[in-house]
Amino acid sequence: MKRLPLLLGLLCALSASGCTWLSTQRWPSPQDRDPKTLPPGLANRYAAGPEEVKVQRHADPVRILAPAALTTYPLNFYNRTLRATAGTAVLTWTGGRAEILWPSGAAVVLFDACIAWIGSPSRGEPTLDFIELTRAQLMLQPGDQVRLLGGAVLTGSSGPYVLERITPDVQRVINQSKGAVTVAFRDATFDLGPGQKVDLPLLSDGGAPRLAQTGLRSYSVGRFRIGVGGDVQPAIGDGRAWVSADHELALHGLGVSVHLAAGEQAEFADFAAPAGSSPPPSGQPAEGVP
Repeated sequence: MKRLPLLLGLLCALSASGCTWLSTQRWPSPQDRDPKTLPPGLANRYAAGPEEVKVQRHADPVRILAPAALTTYPLNFYNRTLRATAGTAVLTWTGGRAEILWPSGAAVVLFDACIAWIGSPSRGEPTLDFIELTRAQLMLQPGDQVRLLGGAVLTGSSGPYVLERITPDVQRVINQSKGAVTVAFRDATFDLGPGQKVDLPLLSDGGAPRLAQTGLRSYSVGRFRIGVGGDVQPAIGDGRAWVSADHELALHGLGVSVHLAAGEQAEFADFAAPAGSSPPPSGQPAEGVP
């Protein structure tokens, strides 16, 4: 008990000397903290569209970028629900959680750092377009399409489907539904059954679906196909394909285009192909499909 007067006297002395008290509350607060720098041209990505959605704020921080606007505004605790049109972007970051609800019954929940544009399917745009992603959960309806980071397109009619950014240059799609979901990535299409997942690289050239190139002969190489220009026959075995060029040659496979000069060789391999494989003595290519 003798220490109490001494402590009170010390506190009074500190107060009289002009000592500043520090608050233990985090500063700036999550709601006041600005999101990271927005990607260039974000404000002009989509124009306003006729579709309407409801945006629900579940946890700070959540901000909204209206169509053609240059700055965002927050969804506060006293105004946590917003009706928005296509062309609006929803932004969350560390600690934030927001849900986007469509009249059809589709719903998407954004967790932590995410930027997602609400598209206008009536104009041929995706239902939702991701610009940044940490984690998201999707419940979709037939006809809904979601553009993932890099441009890959996810199509599904149920859910939940989970999107995760597992490294700076890899995103993961997990099918937690009882049905199938389709992911179109460059020239590949992945059909994921219940419980299956796929990791997609975030490439500088993008991952948007590509139309098949004309003028190439198609060959099956295990779980993938390659396109070869001209009448060159690839050697195929053990989930790999070897193509040797005796003249200038164009190839396409596994999402990349390769141009060979005379005397050069290219090798395409499945991830599951055994290491150290060599071309078979006499390649037996699959039947070409022009």
